[in-house]
Amino acid sequence: MGLNGAGRLINKSCGKLWLSAAVNGSLPLETDMRLAEENVFTENVMNPDMDFYKAKTLETKIDLQYSFPVKLKKTAMTAYVKGYAGKVFTDTFGSRVNGGISIGILTR
Repeated sequence: MGLNGAGRLINKSCGKLWLSAAVNGSLPLETDMRLAEENVFTENVMNPDMDFYKAKTLETKIDLQYSFPVKLKKTAMTAYVKGYAGKVFTDTFGSRVNGGISIGILTR
């Protein structure tokens, strides 16, 4: 279950600034895994994944994007710069954080 929202903070012909945010939560369903044998893959990948699926989680995200017109030779395009960050909280094994920046050109 979650809540998402977005809005334009600046809307000018020279550029637009968007802000979007989300909060999502999940409660675990009954999960069970019965394996015939344990191996390196199940020990290092599947068992840690099961810990995540058994956890209660809360995820937060925020994005800030600025788009602006550019002209290369005679072609008009829209360029953007976007920053994003997020964090996932769990009740059993800590949390993880991610974030980054992306740049690009949107063509028509």
